[in-house]
Amino acid sequence: MNLVWQHLAQKRRWPIFEQADRALYRMGVQCEDAIEQLPQGLLLGIDFDLQRRPPQPDQAIQLSLAGAVHCDDSATEIKAFIYIVRLAGVIERDWEPRPDDPSAPSQPYIDPEVVTTHPAFDPGVIPPAEAFYRAALLITHEPWTAGLGWRPEELYWRVSFDRRVRPFAMVARLVEYWNARTSVRDSQPVEPKFVPSPLVRKPVLAPEPAPTLALSIPLHPAVAAVAAGRFEKGQYTDAVRSAFQAVEHRVQTLSGLPEVGSKLMGAALGSDTPKLVVTRATGPSLRSEREGFRDLFKGAMEALRNPRSHGPHFADDPEEAQEMLALANMLMRRLDEAEAKLGAPSTAAVGTP
Repeated sequence: MNLVWQHLAQKRRWPIFEQADRALYRMGVQCEDAIEQLPQGLLLGIDFDLQRRPPQPDQAIQLSLAGAVHCDDSATEIKAFIYIVRLAGVIERDWEPRPDDPSAPSQPYIDPEVVTTHPAFDPGVIPPAEAFYRAALLITHEPWTAGLGWRPEELYWRVSFDRRVRPFAMVARLVEYWNARTSVRDSQPVEPKFVPSPLVRKPVLAPEPAPTLALSIPLHPAVAAVAAGRFEKGQYTDAVRSAFQAVEHRVQTLSGLPEVGSKLMGAALGSDTPKLVVTRATGPSLRSEREGFRDLFKGAMEALRNPRSHGPHFADDPEEAQEMLALANMLMRRLDEAEAKLGAPSTAAVGTP
């Protein structure tokens, strides 16, 4: 773990498996042996059953907060971590959403500027910028985190959070944080039950939970070619970015247009005689469906592809990443139909790396 921590301190980013493996090998240690000696939960980004799922060479290896605590010279980062948590609790308490301002953040957040401009800032007490940067990277897998973005070259980081930070708002020491974290993890909702009533002949039912549906759909070949491997490695943001770049590339190929992004989608799908017909409706509904799909393709570029291509961007949650890949799937299947109407040779398996 010290090796991973030292790499972060020196390079400002987590090491990939190949880097850690080679460093251990030079020290006369087999990576597999080192991993087997560690309790689970300290090292992230790698499956402890190495026989079942061997790590990929470019797979990032991270430390959890517990892992960092066990490293040498991490005390300053732990102090910075607790400071971020306490300040996040204050910010969330005072947060005022601004739904009428599209440029305003949708969630409370904290970054280096917020830290240094907050009334509690004391440069003589607060840890240095390097420590805050490393502390922020430890927050990724904490239960109150809604998103994390960073730029190593500038030591910039930005953590978004929501109401889940409230149980941690008053912690001042690491042991208090662990106690709050355990309480949050162990809390379970109470199942609704029958509530009998003597005033009626039939028992009164407490509200039933909403029905659930677990979807299982195969990835379109063009999406799978660029996203499946990245997703399996835990590179969720990269998987989403690659999927929508593949959508963009295919629209360019089929339409023959040189534009990119939202402009490309408007030009290829937006007119009364679009270059690519992705609609199925006829009659009065045709125009509505055509404009709707135009906006879906444009929105996918503006809201999903662009932020992940131009950064910085918060790390994507694996469940939400799957939802975004499902949208890419649908767009690709509509492009299958557009290609069939063009009578062109298939480009379905063509993707961008």
